[in-house]
Amino acid sequence: MRKAVLRWLCAGLVCAAGVAWGGEAAAPDVDALKKQLAELKQKEDAVRAKRDALRAELRKAPDLAALHEASKKAEAAYAEKKAGDEAYVAATKARDEAEQAFAKLVKEKLAANDDAKRVQAELDASKDDTPEAKKARAEARAKLDEIRHAIEKGDDADVKAASEKRDAARKARDEAGQAEAISAARKARDEAREAYDTKARELEKANPDLAAAIKEREDIREQVHELEKKIKEAEAPQK
Repeated sequence: MRKAVLRWLCAGLVCAAGVAWGGEAAAPDVDALKKQLAELKQKEDAVRAKRDALRAELRKAPDLAALHEASKKAEAAYAEKKAGDEAYVAATKARDEAEQAFAKLVKEKLAANDDAKRVQAELDASKDDTPEAKKARAEARAKLDEIRHAIEKGDDADVKAASEKRDAARKARDEAGQAEAISAARKARDEAREAYDTKARELEKANPDLAAAIKEREDIREQVHELEKKIKEAEAPQK
């Protein structure tokens, strides 16, 4: 399949990326590539819509509809068990508060970090839409993520304390979720989901139109990936 896709791409891009006199490769026509990509994505949207319509029709089958209804009821029962367990509700609330407090503290530390301030200033000043500017912004965002990660895992006493409190709250919430009634409801929910998913997969494989639509979308996605790669390479700054 990959070879077929590459042959298709080469055939479609002869004019855009042909070979110049003297054996030197001509620069790809980025606009032509982008036009081709847009057309492919439109085709993908159409195939996806067809696939979804076929799936929706398939789910109307009586046996599958019954399994779907059973799955919904099991999901609702599981949510009800969790909502009715005071210890679980309290542990969830404490977990959420601890996570929010940790995130808020890290954000404050990041805002006060000199390196982060410098990188953020570069991001704020970058308004160009050239490939070089986009690349610079991506690198700056990656640098900010590195600084944030260093703060989260660093030796700052306040951050370490908030991290330990968050981890403890997460563990307490997980333990509360192991209560017998909640565990039983979760097991029933998982079994109902699996029964529905298994039957849905069986029906999809047995439906030739749906199987063909799924396969066609996968092929188009591979073509889109190849074109996006070519465009990225064509727009990359020349060294």
